[in-house]
Formats: sequence, C-alpha cells, structure tokens
Amino acid sequence: MNGKFLLDTNIVIALSSCLFLILLKCQTDLDSSTTGTHKSGAKATEKDSINSINYRQILLTDSLLHTSVKHYIADTSVMILMEGMVQNIKDFRLFRTLGDINGDNRLDSVFLVPELIRSHDNSYEEGITLVFSDSKIPPIKVNQMCVQFQNFFVVGDIDEDGWMELGQYYSSCASRYKTLILLRCDKKSTWKEVEYCAYDTYSPEPHFSTRIRKIKKNQYEMTEITDDNLDDFGKLKKIVRYTIAD
Repeated sequence: MNGKFLLDTNIVIALSSCLFLILLKCQTDLDSSTTGTHKSGAKATEKDSINSINYRQILLTDSLLHTSVKHYIADTSVMILMEGMVQNIKDFRLFRTLGDINGDNRLDSVFLVPELIRSHDNSYEEGITLVFSDSKIPPIKVNQMCVQFQNFFVVGDIDEDGWMELGQYYSSCASRYKTLILLRCDKKSTWKEVEYCAYDTYSPEPHFSTRIRKIKKNQYEMTEITDDNLDDFGKLKKIVRYTIAD
C-alpha cells in the first residue's frame, strides 16, 4: 500500500515537473519571439502604422474644415495631396471672401486645396485648386504651388450674364515676369482663360488687380507695363482693349 502510494506520488511529481518545463519553454520562446520582432521590425512597424493612416478620413472629420472643401475631398477621382494637407491643416482652413460671384445675392468665399493637376500632355503636376464655398461654382485649378488668396480678384460682370469674371495673377514663384489672366465661367461649368498679358514685377504699380478693367458690356482693357532696363526704350506701357466673345 505504502509502496504503491509512493510510486503514484513520484509519477505525479514527475508529470508536474515535465509540465512546468514545457510551460517555461513556451514562455521563453514567446518572449524571445516578441522581443526579436520588436527590435528588428521597429521601423517597419512604425512605417506600416503611418501608411495605414486614412488621411482622407482625417480631413473629412475635421470640424473646422468647410463643408465645400470636404465635399471636394470626398470625390475619389480628385487626387488631393492628402498628407501635406493634413500636416498643414491650419493653412487650409483659411478662406477669403471674394463677393457674390454667381449672382445669387450671397457672398462667396474661396479655399485653397493642394492637388495633383493634370496638364495638357496628360502628365501631372503639383498645384493648388481654388474651391468655392458655393459648390455650384466650379473650382479653379492652378498647376503651380505658388498660389495665394490675393492672386484672384473680381473684375466685374463683363458679359453681363449674371456671373462675375475673375482676374488671376499667375506666378511660377521664380520668374520676374508673371501673367495676368482674365477668367470666365463657361456655361457655369468650367473656368476658361479669355485673355492674358505679361506682368513685370519690376513695374509693380499700378497694382495688378487694377490692370484688367471692364469698359462696357463685352468690352474690357488690359494694361501691360514692362521695363527691360534699356536706356533707349525705358518703360513700355501698353493698354489693349478687347471684346469678349459670345
């Protein structure tokens, strides 16, 4: 009886020891595996975490971002520069009021949105899109990053169709010569260039926003002043009167 009890006790002790060793080995392997992954894959894990961020969702849930901007961002066919917009979100919450653009007796404001913009040769360039607070007014896409609110100004309703024509100061950031462009909303769906002239930054006066003027219905003037630093010619001022096409 005592011998059998002693034998049973030894078996239980042996089994307990084996089970303890097995559990200890499993825990050691688990700790080793976890520690090894953390050390060798730290950068990869961090990178994966960054890549997994849904920038579009961050922008769409931003309580201070205007509804019209969110509506534009929600269009998945538009290639917004999401990461840069999120990182500089305070700048893209800003707006400027231009006035009543589409004749509905409401003031219209504009917002800047960074975007990859398709060029005429089907390549893509980083640029800025001007998004209006009224979604019925189509956006204006500029294939340059040097875009500020003051680059756009109201010229007036030249063709008297109820919609204002806009002037644009187009800059490539580095060049001395800029371009002044008259924009017209064609059939209320797309902004198109009507005419343009050079703007020489060496001759900043009068201000560029006064160099495109409505004369009467369908007629306007553009003033171009250039200075090539030539003693024989000096400043050349050219005022050209145009008729807007129907």
